[in-house]
Amino acid sequence: MITPLAQARDVAMRIAIAMLVTLPGSAVFAQEPSVPVVEPPHELERASVELDEDTRGWIARAKAHARVLEWDVAESLFRRAHEKYPEDGYLQFALGTALIETRKHREAVELLVPLVERFPNHPSLLNNLAWLFGKTEDEDIKDLMRASGYAQAALVASPDSPLIWSTATEIYYRRGEFKQALSMAGIALELARGLRIENISDFVDLQERCARAVRAMEILE
Repeated sequence: MITPLAQARDVAMRIAIAMLVTLPGSAVFAQEPSVPVVEPPHELERASVELDEDTRGWIARAKAHARVLEWDVAESLFRRAHEKYPEDGYLQFALGTALIETRKHREAVELLVPLVERFPNHPSLLNNLAWLFGKTEDEDIKDLMRASGYAQAALVASPDSPLIWSTATEIYYRRGEFKQALSMAGIALELARGLRIENISDFVDLQERCARAVRAMEILE
């Protein structure tokens, strides 16, 4: 039997694939090979040469600081490692993610956007770019349509990630598409429950915020 969640996810995925074709600036994802995600899948972990012992130590310390939200320290350590191995894909991703958290968004764009050419279907990278373009306070960088393109590409690459669904929800909420955001928030919450994520209240709050916006718009109509 097909569950309501599966049906909702199927509809949302069809929308996501359609959006990849129709969104301005999103053709690159179709044609070329609510916090940012810091732990990517393995293809970025060793994208170039084997790292020396000191660098591996810096990375381990940076990840430990990132887990407790000490992003200034994490950024410094990731930067040291990236300067030593500038071609390593994971280090480029990790530093770019740390820069998002330390609000150095212009530098984050310079690091992360070129990385999409090397890893065009990498869900964590696409998710973080969606978050960056959608939630930055820098008006010269903010681009909700571009953020939507990255968010939809991330969903196609990883449709079972509640974090990626929550990022897409935030983007649609900021675009004023509250009904679509509410549908996405429901999927994010169900996936989070299925994975027994500890901070489930964040997903509940997101769904309730979307529901309030939908109700408000219905009253205004």
